Amino acid sequence: MYREVPGSVGDLGAACPPKPHPRSLSTSWRGRARVGRHCWARQDAEARFPLSTKWRGGQGVRPRRAASSERYNPAPVKPRFRPVLVLAALLAACSGARVQPPPVPAPAPPPAEAGKASFFFPVEIPLAEVRRIVEESLPPRVSDEQKQEISSALQDDYYRYALERGPVEVGFTGGLLTVSFRVRGSLTVGGKLAGLPVHETVDIAGRVRGTASPAITPDWRPDPQPTARIELDRADLQVLGAFSISVRGFLQERLNPVLDQELKRAAGRLLADLALRRKAGEAWRSLHVSRRAVKDENLWVRFQPLELSLARLTLKDGVLHTGIGIAGQLSLSLGTVVPPPAVTLLPPLRVDSEHDAERGGGFDLEAPVQASPEELSRWTDRALRGQRFRLSRDREMEITGAGLGVDGDRMVLALDFQTGGRDGRLVLRGRPAMDAGTSLLRLADLQYDLASGGPFLRLADRLHRAEILERLQKSARLDLAPLLGQAESGTAHAVQGLFPPGLHGEVRIDPVRILGLGISGGAVWARCRMTGTISPLAR
Repeated sequence: MYREVPGSVGDLGAACPPKPHPRSLSTSWRGRARVGRHCWARQDAEARFPLSTKWRGGQGVRPRRAASSERYNPAPVKPRFRPVLVLAALLAACSGARVQPPPVPAPAPPPAEAGKASFFFPVEIPLAEVRRIVEESLPPRVSDEQKQEISSALQDDYYRYALERGPVEVGFTGGLLTVSFRVRGSLTVGGKLAGLPVHETVDIAGRVRGTASPAITPDWRPDPQPTARIELDRADLQVLGAFSISVRGFLQERLNPVLDQELKRAAGRLLADLALRRKAGEAWRSLHVSRRAVKDENLWVRFQPLELSLARLTLKDGVLHTGIGIAGQLSLSLGTVVPPPAVTLLPPLRVDSEHDAERGGGFDLEAPVQASPEELSRWTDRALRGQRFRLSRDREMEITGAGLGVDGDRMVLALDFQTGGRDGRLVLRGRPAMDAGTSLLRLADLQYDLASGGPFLRLADRLHRAEILERLQKSARLDLAPLLGQAESGTAHAVQGLFPPGLHGEVRIDPVRILGLGISGGAVWARCRMTGTISPLAR
């Protein structure tokens, strides 16, 4: 619409619109004619007095008179061209109604800096395995010989006993391990009676019963609180008919403390063999992590464990159930690599309720995902390029390029497109929102602008704007299901890769849920929740 007068310098070098015929001007163009009259006057002057561009002795540019035949003499515009000029004026004045952005409301509060996540690694211990460990821990034979006053009738009193145990039976009742086994052996009591050496031996048989708590202190020490009692079939022992000894009371007084110690030692051995502390420590260290969450995507996850817990033991179908729980802070970022947290020492252990031990293994992740506009733009272009959208019954629009940015509280989606062999660019603005129960990202309060395109596209935009906006509102949805599907499989692989040695289980991911979307600090964020299950980990 504008041209530059050849050979003009200084103020005469300004760009001016061409001078139209007065009779061809519409009302709006007459206003423009008045405003630009000084430009057209300069054009007439230059037409009459063209400037030479040749330097003459350093005196600058000097004008020369033009021949009278070169003077400007405008020709009238023929009537058949008037509709073309009117259409050109319309397209120039109305190049697609520009959408004015709405007033920007107060920015939404930013999401929490870090989300939360908890992992529960279940551990199954067959009761037969516990019995084996206790069996190996308890000595097969107990014996002792001591000099001790037994009766005032004896001098140089002494006793000697030897007991052999039978197979160990192990159970679990009321949160306590129960231990039981048969014993057989003999008890000998001797000394000097009236200066003569005497001794008496009696065979004994009975059963030892005991309980031990599987409790562990906050500093990972076993706290079995054992109680063991021997129950004998034989009650009394007669020594040469001079006096009698209560075998039951005599041995209980001496054997019960010994059995308590053996049971305590067995509980410590059981805890050591289960290696719960070692496994918890390995899991704790391995979960201080920052790694790529999705293969071939610049999505990073960072987890810092803060709490450690152990579920109480429960028994079901001959199997003891417990588990290691680790909770901490979780953050995800799209486009920004975050360093792993520094590894910390094991915190004090917390023991959960019995209900926690009965739940299945799994994890619960809830965290804000913050995405830089650059990374979102790259991902959007890859997701939308080549997509086709129907604008009308007989017209489609193919996306040839896409970019995503932010403006205040709105997302700005720029789409390069082709339709009917013509190229153009649409700019869509709206607030990010998710359709309930779906993985579709849409722009609420959608507005659009035809940022570039030829006269045909601009005229179509002018005439069919309401219809195009309605079509865009229905079609401008980005299905996040492919990315979320990759996140699910990638997270399953990532969680499985976090298992320390000795903890191996199958990970299953429930569908990712997006709890909220927003824009804050020039970046787009979404708060997501992901849950999954971890199969029980048999020892």
